Amino acid sequence: MFALASGQAAQREIAGAQLVAFPCCGHFPQVEAFRSFHGVVLGFLAHGDKERGDQ
Repeated sequence: MFALASGQAAQREIAGAQLVAFPCCGHFPQVEAFRSFHGVVLGFLAHGDKERGDQ
């Protein structure tokens, strides 16, 4: 969990990063909103290489 300012900084510093908010979720989105959380993480991992220019 990040403060909003930290999340915005990470979004600028990490190519392909997106700031995602999970409504009605407490401190553990990986447990409380596991489907949404894991979908976002796996989507970033699957598509992040192309956006970062990695081979």
